Amino acid sequence: MRLTDFTTNIYDDGKMAFRTQLPLGKHLWKWHAAADGQMGCILKYYREYLLCGDVEFLKLIYPAAKQALSFVWLTWDKDEDGMMEAVQHNTYDIEFVGANTMMGTLYLGALQAMAKISDILGEAQYAAKCRSIYASGAKKHVDKLFQRRVLHPGLRPKDRAGVPVRAGVPERPAYWGSGSVTW
Repeated sequence: MRLTDFTTNIYDDGKMAFRTQLPLGKHLWKWHAAADGQMGCILKYYREYLLCGDVEFLKLIYPAAKQALSFVWLTWDKDEDGMMEAVQHNTYDIEFVGANTMMGTLYLGALQAMAKISDILGEAQYAAKCRSIYASGAKKHVDKLFQRRVLHPGLRPKDRAGVPVRAGVPERPAYWGSGSVTW
């Protein structure tokens, strides 16, 4: 499946088609790129390596994975600060606008995965770039989305009286995606 993701379901600019069309290679899904799907493909690429240990597999897919991450910087994180600020389509077929914990955690995880893959393949400069963007993004996610020991999804809805509602999730899920690549 990773071979399909990174050889068949990717455009030249790094945009990934998140729904595989059959027969393979005949048509690409012609809709928006899905930020969660694209980051998830990078995470799954690293996971597959962890399961099999095949460095040749890493080498085969690496150029396309770098291109997929470059698409993030061209589209969702144009200032490369580790936060996706632009409109992010996702596999729920909805758009998120601005920083949010769902896309943000997957992005941070994908950055960590690509840094680790780059280290394995001797691409120290690219690994350092991914780690730098990750460090900036991790801090910005906590600073922007963390208040009073609760992470909230970015937008704070208001109750009928106009008082912000503190709906959120426990403190550490902002790092679940990035922690999953430390096995």
